[in-house]
Order: sequence, then C-alpha cells, then structure tokens
Amino acid sequence: MPSSTTPSDQAPPSDQPQPSPVVVLSVEEPAEPQASSIQHPLITALGDVAPAALDTPHAEEGALAAFPDQLSADTQVPLEPPPGPYEEGLGEFARQQAWIILMATLSREQRILVQEYIDASKAIWKQLAENPGALPSDMLPQIERFARNVPHYRRLMERLPQETVDKLDAFLGPMVTDMETKIEKRTRRNQ
Repeated sequence: MPSSTTPSDQAPPSDQPQPSPVVVLSVEEPAEPQASSIQHPLITALGDVAPAALDTPHAEEGALAAFPDQLSADTQVPLEPPPGPYEEGLGEFARQQAWIILMATLSREQRILVQEYIDASKAIWKQLAENPGALPSDMLPQIERFARNVPHYRRLMERLPQETVDKLDAFLGPMVTDMETKIEKRTRRNQ
C-alpha cells in the first residue's frame, strides 16, 4: 500500500526546521581611490620624533600582502572596538555590535590592518595615560609601531567607501581626541 502523507500528518510548522536567516553584506570598492577624510592629529604631534616611515610613500600593490606578518591563514582578528563611545548614549553592547557590523563589511586583510592601527594607537594612548610626563624617547617602541602602521592604514582609507571611512573615524575619534589632549598637556608642561 502506498503511503500518502497529508498536511495533517506532517509535523506542525513550528516543529519543522526553519532556514537560518542569511545576512549578505556587500562591499563596494570605489572605481577610483578616494581621498581620505581622516587627518590623524597624532601624526603631526609626534612628527618630530616619529621615524621617517610616516612620510614613506605607499608601497606597490603586492606589499599589502606582506604587511603585517600576521596575515596568515590561522590568524583570528579580534573584533574589539577602540576605546570610547561610538555615539552618545549607545550602550557598550550596542557599540560592540555596531563595530562587528562595520568590521563585517571589510575583508579579512582590511580588518587586520584596522586592528593593527588601533592596537598601535592604543599602545601610545595607554602610555600617555599611565605616564603623562613620558618623553617621546620613552615611547619610542610604541611610536615606531604606530609609524609602521600609518601608511598602510592611510592607504586602506583611500580605498574604502566614504561611509566606511566616516564610521571608522567616529569610532576612533574619542581615543584620538584624548591622545591629543594628553600630548598637548605634556607639551605645555615641558615648555
């Protein structure tokens, strides 16, 4: 006897497996590089002590794959936003979610470059917070790491859509402003 199933014989719809929602994020590469709107004040403030890498012209296209050394297949890029609020009144969880969504629009290599830049910036920020009287020579390892990352970060910003650049700038803004303030205070004290 052939068995026939009727809708009433089937499991209720709530018991049937449902497809998982899929989020597709499109990343648009601009046809031509856009000028970066990010002007990093820390570069100017540290320019007198930072290595010449700050002024090094961008490397050829193939050089991106060589920097940083962490661009191996087993690298996990932490999705940790930079310190500070993204938007006024945005809770920490919402801020973390906004950061993850923003990072999801970037390729793995782009996320690594952004995270390296943030980590290098945070190292200087932390040094300034812990030792406000630190001289630039006391921060040379942090400054050198930052200087190595700046050209790669700038180049990345030139290639991203303006909306993404603006969002990254909004996340980085509070930390950059705090670093500027700490550098200005240190400069006034040392004069």
